[in-house]
This record gives sequence, structure tokens and C-alpha cells, in this order.
Amino acid sequence: MTERDTRSAAEIAERIVGLTALLVRLNIELANRRDPAAGQAHLENFHAWLEDLRIHRLLSPDEQTVIGIRLGELTDDLLFSLNWRLQAVAALLWSVGRLDTMPPYDRSIPAAVVQAELPIFKPIEPLVRAAQRRAPSTLREEQARAELWHWRARMHLLELQGMSPPAGDTFQAAVARGVAGAASRGIIAAVRDGDIDCDGTAFGKLPDAVWRDATSSIMERHYALNWVCGTEDWDEVSTHT
Repeated sequence: MTERDTRSAAEIAERIVGLTALLVRLNIELANRRDPAAGQAHLENFHAWLEDLRIHRLLSPDEQTVIGIRLGELTDDLLFSLNWRLQAVAALLWSVGRLDTMPPYDRSIPAAVVQAELPIFKPIEPLVRAAQRRAPSTLREEQARAELWHWRARMHLLELQGMSPPAGDTFQAAVARGVAGAASRGIIAAVRDGDIDCDGTAFGKLPDAVWRDATSSIMERHYALNWVCGTEDWDEVSTHT
């Protein structure tokens, strides 16, 4: 993997800014539900920030569409799904050294940890100038780790949905093979009962609410790292496992 195979530090930092704008718009929508007057005031400040710093140029087409929706008209489903983008931002922050380590994949990264690094209503140049992209080999290794976790989460979902594995195979055996292979390559640190070890619990035995939350976080990190290590436009990134 060469330097040209990954996004530059500036590209990643600017993508963080675009996602910051999206997340701010979502939070303004929530604030508007509590206090419409405050929501409108926040929206005016938001648009001034976008215009003053020319942030519109850093938004993906889908983000531009969402930000253009009238205040009060973002649906609950859209708010819920897009709020998970915070976890993608965390992976991007890690990619340019703003987070020292990638937090465990079996849990969401706290919003406060991510928000503390974002230029919310602030100049964006300090973030762009300070960005130091990690080595391509390090990024690719983390991408493989995210893909492995995403694969494991999808296998668990297929099993819960009652899907059948290929003839002559079982989900348990397929997981054990995949996890053992990942462990041998150093992609995961520990194995428990033929599964990924999640701080003493096999992934497949995590409580329902925990694994569902983890799965959403894993998918977003995988998405972000595929973008960092790929060439697709942000809105077109795939997360095949």
C-alpha cells in the first residue's frame, strides 16, 4: 500500500469538518423540538458558520440534502440513523492522530470524546493543519480489523434471522474458522469459545442491546476506514464483508 492508496491528512480532516456540520445540524433539530426559538437561533448561527468558512464545499451531496431540509422536518428515523455518523467521525479522528487509540469495537465511542475534538462553530484550519495521517500500513490493518468485526456482527444477525449456512456447515464453525484466522494474523487480540473475546464475553453471547449498539458503531467505523483506504466518494462507500 502506497501513499497514493489512502486519503491525505487534509482530505480526512476536511471530511471530519463536513461530518461535523451534519452532526451539528442534527443536534439543532433536537434543540428545536425542546425550544423552537433557541433552535432557530442556533440554525442562524449554523448557516453563518457554514458561509463564513465555506464549509458547504466540504459536504457530500447527501449531507447537503439533509442540511437543506427545513428546521422541524427531519424525521425520527433520519435523526437516529445519521447520529451514528459520530462513530465514523471517531475513526477519521483516529486516522489523523486526534485519538491516540481506536477504542474497542464492541462498544460505542462516547459522544463527548468525539465532540471534544470537533471544530463546532470554530475555525477549521487548526484541525486541518494539525492532522497527521497514520501510516498506510496502519490504516489498512485497522480497516481489516473493522471488516472482521463487521463480518462477525453480520454473521450473528443472519443466525438470529434464522438464515441457514451453506450445506454441511454451521454458523458456529464458520465463525470459529474466521476468528481463528484473524487471530493468527494479529487482527484480533483474543479468542473466547471460538469467537471474538469482548472483555471476557464471546461476541455471540453479548446481550442483545449491547451487540446491536456495537454493530451500528462497527459499521460506521468500517465505512469510514473503507473511505480512508479507498477511492469511492463518501456517499458511495461500500462495506462488503
